[in-house]
Amino acid sequence: MIKRDKLKTLLIGFSLTVTTVAAYLLQHKISERNVKTEKLKSLPEFGIEEVLMKKIFTDNQLRAKDFKYIIFFNTECDHCLQEIKEIENGIKAFGNSMFLFISNEEEEKLQRFAASLNFNAFPFLLGRDADLKINNLFDVKGLPSIYIYNNKNALIRKFVGEIKIQKLIQPW
Repeated sequence: MIKRDKLKTLLIGFSLTVTTVAAYLLQHKISERNVKTEKLKSLPEFGIEEVLMKKIFTDNQLRAKDFKYIIFFNTECDHCLQEIKEIENGIKAFGNSMFLFISNEEEEKLQRFAASLNFNAFPFLLGRDADLKINNLFDVKGLPSIYIYNNKNALIRKFVGEIKIQKLIQPW
């Protein structure tokens, strides 16, 4: 009987320990995410390799536009490609906006992709984030991920996954 009581006490202690550690880790993860979200409320400082102009592009070059769309994508992602096509087809509705498309793919692949879409004909920039620093800065969790900043450089919307173009152009 004594062995059974010791085993019961040991199991209860172990369960409490596991529960406490899990709660701590969850709280830590939530706090970490809140810090990242807070940092994104205004357009963060960053620099990225612009594939088409072959130079470093910074957040300062986006700040003068009315709306800034920062879009994380992959050239082989069907949802990403559909989103880009919709933006391209409805580009006039976006007014004085700038689009920064960011991928971590190889430069040559991104150049071929841009040529196939005629990126130069649109207010599009194509950034290469080879080391995923910008992805981590924006805490990207899925593709496409779209961050929209207004003329005061405040984050007004964030989307993960394919969405209808009307949600990108409606006033906030």
